[in-house]
Amino acid sequence: MTGRTTSYAALFASGSFDRVTIPMLQRDYAQGRTDAATASIRRDFLRAIAAAVQGGEPLGLDFVYGSVKDGALVPLDGQQRLTTLFLLHWYVAARARVEDHRHMLALSYETRASARRFCERLRSYVPNTTRKSIAEDVRDEPWFLSTWRNDPTIESMLVMIDDIHRVVGGGLTDDSAADCWRRLVDPARPAIYFHVLPIEAFGLGDQLYIRMNSRGRPLTEFEHFKAQVEQLLRRLGTSQPDGRASQAESLADEFSHKADTDWSDMLWTHKGEDDLIDDEFMRYLAFVVDLIAWRAGEAPPAGDDPDRTESVLVGAPGAPRSDAADRVAFLIDALDCWVGVESRAWFDSFLSIGPQSGRVALYSTDASAHTDLFATCLREYSAGKASQGFPLPRVLLLAGAVLHRMGKTPDFPGRFRVLRNLIEASGSDEIRATEMPKLIADVRTVIEGGTDRFDVHTLNQRQVGEERRKVAFVTEYPSLRASLEALEDHPLLRGCIGSMVLDPDTFERRATTFPAVLAHPAAAAGALLGCGDYGQRYRNGRFVRFGAQNTGAWREILRLAGRPIDDSVVVAMAKLLDRYSELGGEPLERLQEIVDEALQGYEARGHFDWRYYLLKWSSMREPQHGIYATVGGAMGFQICMLGGQDMRASHRDPYLLAVYLVAGVNASRVVGKWPWFQQYEWQERWLELKNGAAIRCVPGGFTVRIPDGTSRSAAIEATCRRHGVTDGLLAVAQEAAGVETFDTVDRIELGAALLRELAAI
Repeated sequence: MTGRTTSYAALFASGSFDRVTIPMLQRDYAQGRTDAATASIRRDFLRAIAAAVQGGEPLGLDFVYGSVKDGALVPLDGQQRLTTLFLLHWYVAARARVEDHRHMLALSYETRASARRFCERLRSYVPNTTRKSIAEDVRDEPWFLSTWRNDPTIESMLVMIDDIHRVVGGGLTDDSAADCWRRLVDPARPAIYFHVLPIEAFGLGDQLYIRMNSRGRPLTEFEHFKAQVEQLLRRLGTSQPDGRASQAESLADEFSHKADTDWSDMLWTHKGEDDLIDDEFMRYLAFVVDLIAWRAGEAPPAGDDPDRTESVLVGAPGAPRSDAADRVAFLIDALDCWVGVESRAWFDSFLSIGPQSGRVALYSTDASAHTDLFATCLREYSAGKASQGFPLPRVLLLAGAVLHRMGKTPDFPGRFRVLRNLIEASGSDEIRATEMPKLIADVRTVIEGGTDRFDVHTLNQRQVGEERRKVAFVTEYPSLRASLEALEDHPLLRGCIGSMVLDPDTFERRATTFPAVLAHPAAAAGALLGCGDYGQRYRNGRFVRFGAQNTGAWREILRLAGRPIDDSVVVAMAKLLDRYSELGGEPLERLQEIVDEALQGYEARGHFDWRYYLLKWSSMREPQHGIYATVGGAMGFQICMLGGQDMRASHRDPYLLAVYLVAGVNASRVVGKWPWFQQYEWQERWLELKNGAAIRCVPGGFTVRIPDGTSRSAAIEATCRRHGVTDGLLAVAQEAAGVETFDTVDRIELGAALLRELAAI
């Protein structure tokens, strides 16, 4: 036998042999395995076969190496393809009602007697091709032994038969099936061909067999992907006009070459614990495929990688995209842009985790966090959706970095800073998977258009306005850029400085003072309250938020762009920072002095409102998240200090808590889970003693409940009379000033004196 180009049908017409025998030491037939990778390869292979036999360009299947022994072709490489062609000819002959084909079905397996016997039975079996599953019909035949279900080669053949029936035979009619058969057996131009080479030509005999089978490890998912993309591009080339066809062929060659050389070398430094780069490569490719779809205003399709890739890059089979070549060129450029780049050093050149002078800060609570967004994508990206390790905000930042590297955009750190600010200001209602096409359009506007363009529509619009003002500010006062950027990078602000006045005379001093003040968040909350009512009301005023020890509370207070200059937070913050700068001493001493100055003003006026009480009694400003629930929207004398984010969590009555602590009552004398309540803000909250006495805070003072019929009732009633309780009310002296009513004595001290004596009874 000499080397030649042939087809499966022509093999049996050559006269060199009369059968094909898969030798004993070959592996099982594997193209019908049901794992995802093999199923993907099988589907693409059968699509290519269907296109060839139904009138497309002939399909070449590379080389088959073998020898002739006792009248049989014994393939050493090519047994998988030959088995598939055996099943294909068996099926198409049945569809075309051909009867003179039995001689070319003489393929047998020596690997197992069961596989050999199955091939013999299949040769004479004519399937019913109108049924949905031919494999099930075969299994129901009386000659099909139940033990054959455990033979991997037989089960793989049955899977392949059903997929041939579905993919190749799905659109065939009797006439078109006959045409397919004629193309398969055409001696001059067969639909599927391959090259046969005798091993005798190598002079190696069994050594060649051993070497060829030693390479039989399964292809990795990435190797499948490379082959698939190359196949898609070459298929695209056949459907394009001459100029675009050559472009598609060129891209196919470029992709194939670079995947094995430049890109593999580039990714080698990011290899996983398995010392492979396949998973990393696939994650980045998934990201780029998604980015291509988003850039085009599309949502990436669901499904496995081959389906997604084909749909996004070249379109559906038979309906190629007009811009397919451009999309593939983008894919290649998105990989090329990292060649020769040490990504971690590059990201570190302009990014930092947390504030660092001269760099744009990213934020993370993970001690091992780093700036390398590219490396994080390689480890964590999940196609088409957010993942815990690589959420959508990070996806947008990486997209900005990739677009810059591909387009070599100028002033990139400045543009990236604006992008960071916009993303940090946008919440989960703005950054969603369904909005990614619009969000990527915003990213392109910032990175490709520059910071003098703010045609941004989906990222936070308040922040867009702030960015415009900041650009104008540093353009007019360039010497203040460093101070502004350092302030932006503060972890409580994260790009949004809406709480600060852009005043060139005071900005640098206030920006420098801000970190020192907020280094003590709980004390700063009190000092800021001493400078004004800065509480942020939401849910129709029902809840009011202040700063707290919890940094999340401060972020909610401070990171709100678009504030007018007379906003309560802006006014109070300016006053606090200016006064802090004027005072001397340690930071906590300065902050306490600001609180004391506010208290002195209250005491001089003799008017005590809720702010006075929160300033005077620090226990009253200890909500974990800085949130109070009000009655009717007023921060007055009936408020709840929340332990969580809403009323579902336990909460405390701050006035009763302060009275209890000042009175020094032992907790063993109080009933229930004091000091925690679980009810709505408008419901009554009582501090109840085990002797039956109880008090609660009301606008006019404290309501007192005196038990009836106990041995202590008389003593409790006498104590109440002595403290001025009338008709169950310990009234607090008050004055009206405009629409507000103020206490003129400290109700906490008044209530504590009564509670202390009641608890002692």
